[in-house]
Amino acid sequence: MSVSDRELLHHLSRMPLVDTAELAMVLGKAHVALHRGLTDLLSGGIVGRVSHGTAHLPSSWRYYLTAKGIREAATILGFETPSDYVRAYPVSREWLTFVPPGRGRPLPVWEVLNRFMGAGMIITMAAAYVEKRRTDGDADLKRYEETNAVFYGSVAIFIVFYWNWLSNLDPDNVPDGQLWIVIDTMMPIVMGVDGCRLWRKAGDQESPSAPP
Repeated sequence: MSVSDRELLHHLSRMPLVDTAELAMVLGKAHVALHRGLTDLLSGGIVGRVSHGTAHLPSSWRYYLTAKGIREAATILGFETPSDYVRAYPVSREWLTFVPPGRGRPLPVWEVLNRFMGAGMIITMAAAYVEKRRTDGDADLKRYEETNAVFYGSVAIFIVFYWNWLSNLDPDNVPDGQLWIVIDTMMPIVMGVDGCRLWRKAGDQESPSAPP
């Protein structure tokens, strides 16, 4: 049995941060039908999801209406304006603190860390570029390959990181968790390699020269 968008929007309005098990219990529908309906709304940017749990409950995907979803729900459910819709479906104080005003979606700790990660990538790429300029035409093939690998690796991660991050600033965008896994895995590796290389080079320059 299928689930209509109207049903989903109505119950998502009444139960922010709800998972499929709770929706299935309330609607009396099969999980397969719910997943199909939520997937369609998720791809359209009407619904977002976040992994959320408590001390007593395991983490699960919980769904919520985005800013676009609130506008869509107001239209489908027969409200003249989104503000009338919001007044008709008040949410708890906990939910209001979980969703910052004007964003329409949760603010995970990664949104704060992204600012530091972005600055770190700029510094890493700049340092790798300076070192690349120094080794261009170097007779030491190993050093040349190492420097270029770090530089082009940092450029690739820089592009993917900023493209994904700026896309996520759109309140209607659905974040790609798989892409973030790749970024969060590769970024510390590239930063660590570049940092160790610079640290080793600084140590070599500060070490006293051997006596004649």
